[in-house]
Amino acid sequence: MVRIALTVLMFLNATTHLAAEEPSQKTNAAATFAINGFACDLYHQLANTNHGENLFFSPYSISSALMMTVEGASNETAFEMGHVLNFPDSMKLADQQNRWNMPDIHAGIAALNARLRETDPQIVVAAEKRMAELLPKLTALRRQIASLQHEQKYREAAELASQDRAFVKQLEQQHARIKHYEVRMANALWGEKSFPFRNEFVTEISQRYETGGLIPVDFRNNHEAARQSINTWVEQQTRNRIQELLSPGTVDPTTRLVLTNAIYFKGDWEVPFKADNTKPEDFYLANGELKKVPLMTQRDHTAARYAAFNADGSFFDSPAQMERGQTEGLYPESGGFAALELPYEGGALSMELIAPVDKDGLPTVEALLSAENLENWTRKLKQRETHVYMPKVKLETKYQLGEGGRTPSGTLPAMGMVRAFKDPAFGEGAQFDRMMSSTDPNDRLYIGNVIHKAFLDINEKGTEAVAATAVIMMDPTSAVPADLIDFIPTFRADRPYLCLIRDRQSGTLLFMGRVSNPG
Repeated sequence: MVRIALTVLMFLNATTHLAAEEPSQKTNAAATFAINGFACDLYHQLANTNHGENLFFSPYSISSALMMTVEGASNETAFEMGHVLNFPDSMKLADQQNRWNMPDIHAGIAALNARLRETDPQIVVAAEKRMAELLPKLTALRRQIASLQHEQKYREAAELASQDRAFVKQLEQQHARIKHYEVRMANALWGEKSFPFRNEFVTEISQRYETGGLIPVDFRNNHEAARQSINTWVEQQTRNRIQELLSPGTVDPTTRLVLTNAIYFKGDWEVPFKADNTKPEDFYLANGELKKVPLMTQRDHTAARYAAFNADGSFFDSPAQMERGQTEGLYPESGGFAALELPYEGGALSMELIAPVDKDGLPTVEALLSAENLENWTRKLKQRETHVYMPKVKLETKYQLGEGGRTPSGTLPAMGMVRAFKDPAFGEGAQFDRMMSSTDPNDRLYIGNVIHKAFLDINEKGTEAVAATAVIMMDPTSAVPADLIDFIPTFRADRPYLCLIRDRQSGTLLFMGRVSNPG
């Protein structure tokens, strides 16, 4: 069973001492472009500081949190944040107070959120009705084809095959409209009741992210009660998968706003692995050592989509047929790699794996990793029977993506998001004036910390993935001839490999990482 829970939290601490329109297809594409570009950039940055280790994070979660933060930023702070978040140039505005078309950016995220939610009941009813009409026709057609074949009228039977494929395609389209997974989303704004929040900021975030307005809390006098309330809300929204996310000390009397977002996803593999086929096998670790891990096996996987690539990332044309005993020319040479997509039930979401030919070849693949290459590789995937070998995985990760202060440090500042983390007490600090109505210098804000946690569990039935992001804003002081047979490729993820979870229609990356040690 797939369970994906994403929790996004933002903490905004004020300075106490001086120191709606329907989104267009273009808008939706811009949001996907931004998320996927940021995903690859962040992957490279994390890989550089976590050599040989497991990586797993949710670019969707982190992007969503930071996009909401940009709404409150202006000038250089907003520009740097949008640049690191990979906002396309088409989203730039001439307005010096806000260099990005944030309404369109928020609309794109809102549209993606809507895609991930449960399907409208009316759409489900219509799809089920159409499937009920198509199935009897497909059954009758296949009986006719079988009869023609029995009568050895192979040409006539072959002519009807295209109709069979057309029926199957229509059924698949209708089936995809019925989401066979559960997606729950919730957002909330928890604000210090005495702080002068800017109405336009609260309204925009509330409308785009459906927060229901601002929940007033007393951070100044009872921050511990506020922390517990937020933790309880997060646990409820994630079905207790994320507990005590806000540890003691993360919220204090200078906290002014906590923005929470939770997403819950549950579903199964379209074709589950058989538990009886899972056996202990060798996994080649990044350091060259071997480790026994439970390796799941699915021979002749019918729902898989497969493609192979050369060392330079170009497409390797895997043969459809092979001579008996043939071993050459079936797979890319050293440096190459293979990609495999496994859909979840309903077909809307999938997991994509990328494994190198060489047991130590993942760095070569990582060097090619970009949003453009990922899109090109995904386009080359073709549904074909594939022998699939992949390990059961269970891992947890935690990243401190940025630390604010006089000299910002960490992953996001290294990527170019510097000013948002700079303490205003030391001059030319963060510019988050669009979050507040006050012009009092004591009310200035900056990001003190960005923390991200993620969890991944891959098993025979499906996947469970959880991610949490905290953006903390601080007080500045603190068929074939007889000699040929079908070639069925084998995909082996028994070595370090890339792992992605994406929305298949838009191509948006929800989760991303590498498995160096299945755990």
